[in-house]
Amino acid sequence: MFGEKTMKIKRFLQGLAAFAIIELFAGCTNILDSKTSEKSKENTSVSINFNANGRYISAGSFELNKITSWKVTFEPKGDSGEKDIELTWSSETSDSGSNSSSPSLNYSEGVLNAKLIPTGIYDITLEGSYSEGNGTVTVSGTKEDVTVSSETAKNNITVIVGLKKDSSVKGSLELSFNTTDISNYAPALRVTLKNIQTGDIEYSTDSTDEKTLDFSASDSSGYTLTGTDIAPGWYKLEFYYSDSVKIEIPGDKMLLE
Repeated sequence: MFGEKTMKIKRFLQGLAAFAIIELFAGCTNILDSKTSEKSKENTSVSINFNANGRYISAGSFELNKITSWKVTFEPKGDSGEKDIELTWSSETSDSGSNSSSPSLNYSEGVLNAKLIPTGIYDITLEGSYSEGNGTVTVSGTKEDVTVSSETAKNNITVIVGLKKDSSVKGSLELSFNTTDISNYAPALRVTLKNIQTGDIEYSTDSTDEKTLDFSASDSSGYTLTGTDIAPGWYKLEFYYSDSVKIEIPGDKMLLE
């Protein structure tokens, strides 16, 4: 009887020891997985090019090669808990941060280069500015869901930029349209520029004051919309026929500066 109890206790202890060993190895595996995960979060470089043709018109004009300061924000997507990465560059301190162990920004030959950016998915927002006359011209742009890869060659992106809406600079507007599909209506079309923020019609082809747009034939199948002294802001185009019928034209929001 006593011997049988002793055997049961021995088997129990052996089983407990085996379980402890299994748990120990499982714990080691978790530690290894954690270290591997940390190691895979590499730092890399991102090159940002510019395209000055935007989806919406930002009135006025600007020259990218005049920009003397840039600010770029990398906003991590998802629930990573990571903070935004904000980087700045100024022509006055163009060499600062080049040998830093932290993320840094450099601008050279029309390209922004961000260094030591952790791999991941980001919304990238940039803003640049330069002085002109008594004021400052500011441009901005955003590119969403950018995958920053450990392979630097894949981190070459293009961001659409436009004049920031609160700029004081006014400018001219010139847009070209192919009207083949609506050639019978084109000569009688009324075109308006509506401010997206306020919903107001700011400029129209039937205006009698300085806010006049001109929509006229440029060749056999094309028309050109022109306007001057356009105030800063974000707009969309609307086309009407007979003052009441709105004409839906594919790409009517694809306005180019």
